[in-house]
Amino acid sequence: MIPLTIGPHPLRHPLILAHEFLDALPIHAFQLQPPLLEGSQPFWRELLVTNTSTPESPEFTLTPAKTETLASRSLPMSDLRYSKRQFKPGTRVEISAATIQLIHSVTSLLVTGTRVFPTPAAVPNTSTPSAWGSALIIDYGPLDGIPSQSFRGISGHKFTSPFEDPGKQDLTADVDFGCLKDTTLSVPGARVSGPVSQGDWLLGMGMGFRADRIIKSAGMTEERKEGVRRDLKRLAGKEQGDMGSVYNIMAITSRQAASEGFGGLSFP
Repeated sequence: MIPLTIGPHPLRHPLILAHEFLDALPIHAFQLQPPLLEGSQPFWRELLVTNTSTPESPEFTLTPAKTETLASRSLPMSDLRYSKRQFKPGTRVEISAATIQLIHSVTSLLVTGTRVFPTPAAVPNTSTPSAWGSALIIDYGPLDGIPSQSFRGISGHKFTSPFEDPGKQDLTADVDFGCLKDTTLSVPGARVSGPVSQGDWLLGMGMGFRADRIIKSAGMTEERKEGVRRDLKRLAGKEQGDMGSVYNIMAITSRQAASEGFGGLSFP
């Protein structure tokens, strides 16, 4: 059972780090169905885990529900980003209600000092120091757009079917950073910086400058200098095998100034 709210915290200025955490929270998957009658509108159907096994081979897959579900009646209508008019029938989207609720609760804690969901609509007194805090989110998912068909298993550092070996592999789905931003900004007084790629953030925080200083320091052998260059490329580079574009980073704060490392990309 995953808690969707956070309990009382003793810190007056909480600092929350979520590294590869949100990708493990549950999701709902939906597929846009074609109109049933000429002139009618397409509609969302939730994708449900279905047993498609044969006597010779156990197998599960995701198939559209035959009727509406509570999730299909609410989640795709929760944000204009999921408007049916911009998608073709057959399009799939993934929405994490657990992530929406958790981010709302975290943002409320950082900005107002409360932990209830939803947050009271009153504008908080941001001059009160006890209401200030920050969160840094590091995860994978599209910088723009909505996750689609990203639900997968991970076993032995390789992607697998999420229905293989139940209980013996990790399950994960891309994080919807657009949804994180919208959810955060629904709390009065919150500020979002990013999201940006890990590579851009590390370089914006001075990692390249720091690596250059290390390389130029006395006593560095050529082998060690090359090791620093290689590590910098691996962490901040964006070529095949590098990690700079694998992860994205977003900050949530209660202060008015933009956070460091995001190149001024800040909302509102």
